[in-house]
Amino acid sequence: MRLSKSIRRIRNTRFSKELWFSLKIVIIYILIGILYIVLSDAALFRIVSVDLFFRFNILMDSFFVIVTALILHSYIYHSLITLRNSEKELKATKETLESFINHTTDPIIMVDLQGTILKVNKAFEQMFGWAAEEIVGRVSPLVHDELRDEEQKLRQIVSSGGQVTGYETIKKRKDGSQVDVSETFSPVRDAAGNIYAFANIIRDITERKRVMEEERKRAEEALKDAEKLKYIYMERERLARDLHDTVAQDIAYANMQLKFITKRVGVIDTAELRKSLHAIYTVLEQGFSELRQTLYNMNHVADLGTFLRDTLDLFEKRTGIATNLQLEGLPDNLDVHFITQVSRIIQETLNNIRKHANATWVDIRIIYTKTQLQIQISDNGCGFDVNGVDNNRHFGLRSIRERCQEIKGNAEVNSIVDKGTQWTFVFNLDHSILNQFLLCEK
Repeated sequence: MRLSKSIRRIRNTRFSKELWFSLKIVIIYILIGILYIVLSDAALFRIVSVDLFFRFNILMDSFFVIVTALILHSYIYHSLITLRNSEKELKATKETLESFINHTTDPIIMVDLQGTILKVNKAFEQMFGWAAEEIVGRVSPLVHDELRDEEQKLRQIVSSGGQVTGYETIKKRKDGSQVDVSETFSPVRDAAGNIYAFANIIRDITERKRVMEEERKRAEEALKDAEKLKYIYMERERLARDLHDTVAQDIAYANMQLKFITKRVGVIDTAELRKSLHAIYTVLEQGFSELRQTLYNMNHVADLGTFLRDTLDLFEKRTGIATNLQLEGLPDNLDVHFITQVSRIIQETLNNIRKHANATWVDIRIIYTKTQLQIQISDNGCGFDVNGVDNNRHFGLRSIRERCQEIKGNAEVNSIVDKGTQWTFVFNLDHSILNQFLLCEK
């Protein structure tokens, strides 16, 4: 009884089930060995002629059998213990990994090489709205149809042993909403080392995208402000030069004539005085008209069509020169600063016609395509020798060409003396050219 209790105590407190099983096997081996010895002795005592040495060999053989059985059992037992420990470690590792996967804030998906979902974690359920039992076994519904070819390319990279990190895309939630994500794809191998699936770790980057978008907008606003200041400075310089070369010269001429008349008061007759004053009046009226037109143009360039109609109507009333306007597909979405520059070019050309051409009609034709804006301005005036004109001394021509170059346009003039003049302006409407003007948009 006392021995039985001791054995039960040892069994329950000091040994595992495997150790107790091994102990039982050892006891059985010992009992078998003892039985073998007893039976051998009984048999040998019956054989009188057997000497003592032969009996000793039999006993040694029995002992060798028992020792061999014990060694073999020890090896088997050690292997069982090692395997059991490995299973415990594997189970602990699996539990740790499962805990990590289910408690991480990033969604994790295991997908086979055909795109079927094998496993998802809780973070996936929270972000995308699908429960595990709803989505496991399905082809991923997160991917937009137009992006499935791209997803297939990623699977091919992973299936060949590669890894993809930081892949940014857009995923669909169960409710149809979208989320910006960054993905990592890694191969998953079986015990033989063969790739049978890939792990997809997803990170929500919506907030990061929002911050980046805000920073981009702030940078664009700063660039717009800088471009706007640059544009204002350029226009101020241009306006100062325009006023100096037009209105200021008219006022200077009138001032000089008035001084001359003042000195000749009492000497000059009334008719000559009236003629001189009328000339001064004409010059001042012309300067005032140009100043008023400049101010009007600064504040009323809404769109190119409106500007052209208003400008030609005013031009015809003030000069008596007939005008004709042809618009072919005029756009309504050009940037206001681009329109302003084009409008100034047209205004400069009309001023040159008024001052120098002695024309009776002016024709303006606008031809617009998706990539190009072409403006043709023709008159039936006196014309001039294009090759003989010095642009540096002829302010009007120089101003027209400078404005055209500022917006990456091309200006060509063809003129025949006593036949008339035709200006052709071509502006390419590609993004690389227009972006500098779009940045100035309010």
